[in-house]
Amino acid sequence: MSHVACDVGSTRHQLSLRGRDTDISHDLYAAIGEIVVEATKLEYAVAQLIAARWGWNDHQELAMVAKSGVLRRQFCQLVEADPDWRDAQKLQRDTFAVLDDRHKLVHSVVVHIVDDDGETHAIQMWNANSGAKVPLPSVAAAQEHAFDIGRCFAAAVRLIPDASKRFDELGAANAPKPPKTEHADGHTEPNGLETA
Repeated sequence: MSHVACDVGSTRHQLSLRGRDTDISHDLYAAIGEIVVEATKLEYAVAQLIAARWGWNDHQELAMVAKSGVLRRQFCQLVEADPDWRDAQKLQRDTFAVLDDRHKLVHSVVVHIVDDDGETHAIQMWNANSGAKVPLPSVAAAQEHAFDIGRCFAAAVRLIPDASKRFDELGAANAPKPPKTEHADGHTEPNGLETA
């Protein structure tokens, strides 16, 4: 078995270099995969919602999900610019909560806690960004998380017609700058606007 060993505090950890950690069930791997898929759907639905509210085009919509952090900034700016839209505020809170949890989970590694003889006596997840342990979820908890993300996705989809209506009634006053769009040939349009 191939491992990389490191000491964290007084505990010795080993990170498995095998392709799949056999100490994690197929069901848990599947549930984590479902979290990732549901989160991607949610991010795209939120991008559609934001684009509908400001009257942006498909390129600007895609630009929000193309780079890390852009969607979050745009969602914050939407809620700040349209403070009376309570449904969007609730969706923002719920979306950020489930996506933050997803981020912690999928950006963590499984480590084996080993004794001096190299025997594994525990398995933990460790998040390199925070340097903290992340609880290894049960299959049921991971499935519930995927369900919560799916619930946010459904709420975002339900709000898209309202976003379009708000654009029609209120216009794009207070709208943030649209995200820059990058094309396959590498050129960038300043505010995602098509050039002739």
